[in-house]
Amino acid sequence: MERRHREKALARMSREHGTVFKEWGGRLRAAIVYPNTYHVGMSNLGMQSIYGWLNDQRGIVCERVFMPEEMRLGRGEQPLSMESGQPLSRFDLIIFTVPFELDYPHIVAILRAARIPVRAEDRNPGHPLIIGGGAAPSANPEPVAPFFDVLFAGEAEAILPSLTEVLLGSDFSDRPAMFASLAGVPGAYVPSLYRAEASKDGILLPVAQNGALKRIPRQIARDLSAFDTASIIVAGDTEFSDTYLIEIARGCGHACHFCLAGYSFRPLRERGVEQIVAEARKGMEISRSIGLVGSAVSDYHNLEGLVRELQTMGARVTASSLRVQTLTDYLVDMIVSSGTRTLTIAPEAGNERMRHLINKRMSEEQIMRGVDLAAGHAVQELKLYFMIGLPAETITDVEDITALVSRIQTRLRLGYRASRVRASVSAFVPKPHTPFQFAEMLGERELVARLNIVKRQLGRLGVEVSAESGRWAYLQGVLARGDRRLADVMADMEAPTLGEWAKSLRSHGLDASDYLRARTPDEAFPWEIIDAGVNDAVLWSLYERALAKYGG
Repeated sequence: MERRHREKALARMSREHGTVFKEWGGRLRAAIVYPNTYHVGMSNLGMQSIYGWLNDQRGIVCERVFMPEEMRLGRGEQPLSMESGQPLSRFDLIIFTVPFELDYPHIVAILRAARIPVRAEDRNPGHPLIIGGGAAPSANPEPVAPFFDVLFAGEAEAILPSLTEVLLGSDFSDRPAMFASLAGVPGAYVPSLYRAEASKDGILLPVAQNGALKRIPRQIARDLSAFDTASIIVAGDTEFSDTYLIEIARGCGHACHFCLAGYSFRPLRERGVEQIVAEARKGMEISRSIGLVGSAVSDYHNLEGLVRELQTMGARVTASSLRVQTLTDYLVDMIVSSGTRTLTIAPEAGNERMRHLINKRMSEEQIMRGVDLAAGHAVQELKLYFMIGLPAETITDVEDITALVSRIQTRLRLGYRASRVRASVSAFVPKPHTPFQFAEMLGERELVARLNIVKRQLGRLGVEVSAESGRWAYLQGVLARGDRRLADVMADMEAPTLGEWAKSLRSHGLDASDYLRARTPDEAFPWEIIDAGVNDAVLWSLYERALAKYGG
């Protein structure tokens, strides 16, 4: 079986551009692990940036590891590194980068298949040092804290210089001394230096061993121009097939109440046009397709000028996210002329009351203006993003999604009959460090029922719908707001499946609804260990104001 996986890895690397191969001799051997498949992981720019940074260090060799596809079904094939086909146990350092909570159970499956003890307390200096980071644990590390020697909160560019300095100067056989050194790195959370104590609400909270309340400040790369965040490897078997990705901005200035990017990723930061163009020129040696990445690409201060420069170079330009409020006729024309056939609009809700509630300041007039721009430039596909299960949502609000899509579909086809509409529908998950961290999440049955309403109604319109699983969304909600008890649940799962999750949750006497109930401002949260730079009192005020004004 391992031979078959190795052959598959070699075949994939033969279609890659930019793969880094380094000798192991005399170097710190690091494996960067994305706890999902190659197709998903190689679409992640953050993982690629870390891979590139580490391999730029003379004393470090870094190789990639992904979750074998069969592991989703509970099959325990040992994951091997892409570059040299080595098992994880041979590395000095294993770095998990985890953007999504639903990948948490995969961490357990990967460690178990690699024959590495899942819990940090069960490992010894002969095992690799295991550290983690990414958007999910940066928001709330507690559900996975017992699995890691060190977790980092924040952006890699702000952490890696100090981290690599400590790692290269440490004796890996002296773990206590190493942990003490790592604890001094900005953004570092060493779970073994904390104990879990139950609050009056029964939630387990991390308390420093000396009893002091020590929060971990989330790290931000203040000056994006000091870094080049772009594709290290261009590959075909990814979501962005054969596209060279460049991050042009980070953070978001719009502060939608459900969105982590609008709060924890503040402030909005941009790279200069000249820097992006220089990076694109390098990327075009590999691919003419240049993908611009950011929370809201169309908010970039000089997007028209940037796209014009890239097109002059002969690039085909795509964009990860465009806000309909900032679209212009010229911008849509430039993007479509580059070969883009799909335009995306994210109304999130079916009516303006709900959009005001979530602070998504997008009127129907603005939406229809975007539809007209799409039709006027013969866009073949208009993709729409919606959420269900938002606070104060009613069944009428859910049905309003269909009504809005119907109006959009009619308007679009009046302008360009060959166009089609697709809809992506996800479930609202209350995220830490946002105003909606206090909100209740819909129960699993109701969540599934509302998703089915939208799928059924849009299906009658002939609209293709991709809808998130309500059951998986419910699990995501538990993990997003969970504490250390969930580590026991995941550690006892035989496979990363929903059935195993439900079985293990019951065996530990836990009820998912306890994690998903509404919260009050005087409660303690597991994620308070992270100082994300936003005040809970401010978040509560925003939440209360939104419900009072638009809750119906």
